[in-house]
Amino acid sequence: MASGKFNLYDIGQAGVNVVVNPLQLQKDAAVLLQNVVFPTASGEGGIGKRGGLTRLNASALNSGASVLAIGSVPLPNPFNAATLPRKYMYVADETEVWYRSSDGAVWTPVDTPGTPGFFSNPGKPVLGIPPVQPVVGLMLYVSGDGAHDDIWVWDNTSARLVLVCPSVDTTVPIEEAFCAGASGFHNGAYYFGTIAYTYGRLFRLDMVTGQLTMIIGAMGADYTAYSIFSFVGQLFVGVSDDNSGGATSYVYRCNPDSDTAWTVDSAALTGVPVSMVNFLGNLYIGTGSKVAAQSMNIYKRTPSGVYSTVFTDATPWNVTCGGQLAVFADKIFAYMAGTIYSSPDGAVWTSELDVFTTYTSFAGRCGRPVEFDGALYWPFEDTADTGTGRVLKRTSAGVWSSVLGPTTLEGILTVLELP
Repeated sequence: MASGKFNLYDIGQAGVNVVVNPLQLQKDAAVLLQNVVFPTASGEGGIGKRGGLTRLNASALNSGASVLAIGSVPLPNPFNAATLPRKYMYVADETEVWYRSSDGAVWTPVDTPGTPGFFSNPGKPVLGIPPVQPVVGLMLYVSGDGAHDDIWVWDNTSARLVLVCPSVDTTVPIEEAFCAGASGFHNGAYYFGTIAYTYGRLFRLDMVTGQLTMIIGAMGADYTAYSIFSFVGQLFVGVSDDNSGGATSYVYRCNPDSDTAWTVDSAALTGVPVSMVNFLGNLYIGTGSKVAAQSMNIYKRTPSGVYSTVFTDATPWNVTCGGQLAVFADKIFAYMAGTIYSSPDGAVWTSELDVFTTYTSFAGRCGRPVEFDGALYWPFEDTADTGTGRVLKRTSAGVWSSVLGPTTLEGILTVLELP
């Protein structure tokens, strides 16, 4: 062949054909093509070899690199919890800061999200547990500024004011009229009660629209909402009066989307209904004592509305120390007068931890427990400002330990989980 330009036209344009006899093959078909491309940039036509992949070294596949997967080959997760925690516990401190932990073992003081508020008023049960509610990616909390309580939202980066608690009684000092009580979620909306000397009321904050609505109306004279829970499609509210001589308590319920009046769901309960949980399909209500020598009780409410008393602790105690409930490791737990009990069926109760005997310097009030990474964490408030507050941990195997304290704590514990 003479030297010069060699042109090939239409080679492989019709693809690969291995069916017909090669003598009958179309002029632009091929019987074998491997790593062949048709470069068009030169405008000359023809074929060329397919370019290869850039060689990847070890650093290109490390966590956080641009290569996230190759076929079905597993690669390191760039969002590994060891380098970027996605879940935290926050517990409020009486020195107006928070302690934060991503593993339940190491707690770091942080000055964000903001100053935590109190759930307390003169002459009322002092719970030390304002509405601190976790939402995926957000944490709602109350922050008191001395004039009123504000509800804020924290996203692990910045805090934003959501609303100022509305006044429900303008005849008392403003710091008592603007005070948030218990809170909870129902059908995607955030509900909270307000504390006042006249009538307890409940408000709904729509998490999508931001609309604030009062639900139905007053629940009763001198009542304050101490627990809010969603059960069998309705909203249940544990209320107690604020008379200093004792506590008359009830459970109210409603369907907040359709009802125009509250229904009194229970007969009078003994103690302040500070906690509600769903265990084995029944609603359990824990009550704490408001006055000395008042018994603390656990009530069971079946889906059909039948109430029964399943636990009573008649130990004389003082102002709302007890009644907190939790469900963990297929058991229901209760803190009653210095002791944490558990039950596998809600009927037979076993003492798990004598808190005051185990921690002799402890002089705190029980806060709401939370579950975090397969363990149960239970906060205790330092009521005497003597640095005796603690966070206790209970593993699924039944081992108790103190993971924070003794120090000054509010007993306000919550979980922030980032998406």
